[in-house]
Amino acid sequence: MGGFDFDYWKHLAEHDPAAYFRAREDYLRQFIAQHPGQAGALAELQAHIDATRALAGSPTQACREILGLMEDQLLLLG
Repeated sequence: MGGFDFDYWKHLAEHDPAAYFRAREDYLRQFIAQHPGQAGALAELQAHIDATRALAGSPTQACREILGLMEDQLLLLG
């Protein structure tokens, strides 16, 4: 899976959104498969993130809500 090429993903999202979402799904599936001991938790987390994004109404609101989820988890760790 190598390094993350932001420019590649940005270009794909801008020029072929359907291909972007297919590639994103494949990438996430591969990442989760590389962590079999945590696969269930990672898949659940990704499903939660995807649902949050779908229900947010806008990319900005989705970002706010996901950052809120991250803050909640950081507070639990503290």
